[in-house]
Amino acid sequence: MTAACGLAQSFVQLLLARVGVGLGEAACTPPAHSLIGDYFPRARRATALSIYSMAIPGGMMTGLLCGGWIAHWWGWRVAFIAVGLPGVLLALLVRFSLREPLRGRYDAPTAIAAPTSAWRDVRELLGHAAILCIQIGGALHSVWGTGSSYWITPYFQRAHTMPTEALASWLAAGVFVGGVAGSLLSGRLADALGRRAQGWYFLVPAGWLLIGLPATVVMVSTESVKLALAMYVLQQAAVAAYAGPIYALTQFLVPPHLRALAVALHLFVLSVIGLGLGPVLIGAVSDHYQAELGSAGALRLGLLGAASAGVLALGPALLRRQKRETPLSSLETAQENNASPVFSGRGRES
Repeated sequence: MTAACGLAQSFVQLLLARVGVGLGEAACTPPAHSLIGDYFPRARRATALSIYSMAIPGGMMTGLLCGGWIAHWWGWRVAFIAVGLPGVLLALLVRFSLREPLRGRYDAPTAIAAPTSAWRDVRELLGHAAILCIQIGGALHSVWGTGSSYWITPYFQRAHTMPTEALASWLAAGVFVGGVAGSLLSGRLADALGRRAQGWYFLVPAGWLLIGLPATVVMVSTESVKLALAMYVLQQAAVAAYAGPIYALTQFLVPPHLRALAVALHLFVLSVIGLGLGPVLIGAVSDHYQAELGSAGALRLGLLGAASAGVLALGPALLRRQKRETPLSSLETAQENNASPVFSGRGRES
C-alpha cells in the first residue's frame, strides 16, 4: 500500500492508499509485543520493547533519506515505490523465520482464560486506574511527539530556508541518533530501577519529557540552525523514550491473553488523538496566525501548542508514580525473573 501511494492519480486514491498503509501497520505491533512478552522475562521486557521500538527512528531515517533524495532526483512517486516494495520481502522473511513461543512461559501458572467478548475486555482494561492513566498520558504525549514529527520538516524549511535534500539528511541523522539513544537508554534504565519500584516505569518517560519539552522550545525559538538541529536530537530521544517502559508496564498489568488487545487499545488511542488531532491542530494554529506571524512564526506557535500537551502528559505519570499496581486479574506475574516455562490447562495457545 505504501508503493500504491506512488501510483495514485487523485487525492481520493492517495487517501485510500494511506488508509491501507494504516491497516497494515496496525496489524504489526500488538502481536509483536505479545510475542516479545513470551520471549523475554519481566526484568528484561522494557529493554526488549525499547529495542523493538528502535525500528521507528530507523524507519523514519530511511523514509527521510529516501523521501528527500529519491524525490529530489526521480520524484515523489518513485520514492513511495522504493520504500514500499522491500516490505514484501520482509513479510516473507517473517512468515518463514519467526517461531511462535510458548504462551505465558514467564508468567505464573494459571488456567487458560475462557474466551470473552472483546468489548468486555476493553471495558475491563479501561476500568483499571493505571491502564487508564497510560491511555490519557499516551494520548497527550502523542499529540506532542506525533504532531511535531509531521511538521518539523516544513518548520525547518520555513524558518531556516534549508533545501529539501540537505534537510532530509540532517533530520534523518537526528531522528536516528536521538531515537535509538532514547529508546535504548530508557528501556535499560526502567528495567534497572523498576526492580526497586514499579513506579519507575512511569517516571523514566516523565524524566525524558522534562528534557524533551525544553529542547522543543529552544529548537523552535533559536535562529541558529545548528542549535535547532542539536535540540531536535534531544527531542527525538525524549519522544522515543516513551515506548519501552510504558509498554512493559502494560504487560505487567494484564494477563498474557490480553497483551495484544491492551497494546491495540493503546495504539487506537494514540492514533485517534495523537495522530488524528496532533498534526491537524498544529496545522490549524499555523493557518489561523499565518497572516499575523508569518509562515514560520505561525508554525512555531503551533509546535509550542503541541508541546503544552506534552506538559499535561506529566500529570498521569506523576499521579501513579508511588502506586503499587496490581494486575488486572488474578493472574500474578512470576516473581522470579527467569521462571521456567510452565502451564496448566492447554500446553500451547496459538
